[in-house]
Amino acid sequence: MAKNFVVRGLQAIIRAFQPPSEKFYDLLKEASANVTRGTKLLQDLFHEFESVGEKIAAVKAAEQEGDRITQEIMRRLNRDFITPLDREDISELAQCLDDVLDLCEGVATRVERSELTSVNQPAIDLVDILVKSAEEVEHVVGGLENIGGDKSHHWRSIHLLENQADEIERAALAGELHRARDTIETGTWQDFAHAMIMVSHWNGIYERLERATDRCEDAANVLETLSAKYG
Repeated sequence: MAKNFVVRGLQAIIRAFQPPSEKFYDLLKEASANVTRGTKLLQDLFHEFESVGEKIAAVKAAEQEGDRITQEIMRRLNRDFITPLDREDISELAQCLDDVLDLCEGVATRVERSELTSVNQPAIDLVDILVKSAEEVEHVVGGLENIGGDKSHHWRSIHLLENQADEIERAALAGELHRARDTIETGTWQDFAHAMIMVSHWNGIYERLERATDRCEDAANVLETLSAKYG
């Protein structure tokens, strides 16, 4: 017990003397790494649709950790006189990252409430794109201290991924509606009602996954602005 107390005391001293800029960089890196982790947890849920309750709980835990990191960033923005980057940019970047995890948690909650027994391919495709987008953002945030230089390939990659997500979402929704209409000819009105309920469930999932990719693109836009300012 005494040893743990000493260790915690030393850690507090180290944090107190750590330059403010390093603290912000570390927190943003932590936030982006947690976003990648959260998206991969959701990806694992969709690819291996088993132990669903445990995997949903893991996604929610990542979202809660994201909230903690974001709150710490905002607390430091309100407290510290000097910041390594413009406050507005730090705040906006942190909020973009936090929103991605909020949307992932929303997807997990949708899966939980709708009691799905399988996952449609468009949802798998969308979550795969989301993971790639999160990884691209994390890579750039990892080098935030040296944000200058040509990172145009990252911006292009993220923008391309977001466009792909848009196309998949539109096609997926059209496909769900088409299948629902087919039940009018091949099934009963009860079948059609059930199909429309599933359209609503899947539309909510597709929309949140696409919006999460949008927020990754928004984060990339902030990073691109920072690159222009400090490059």
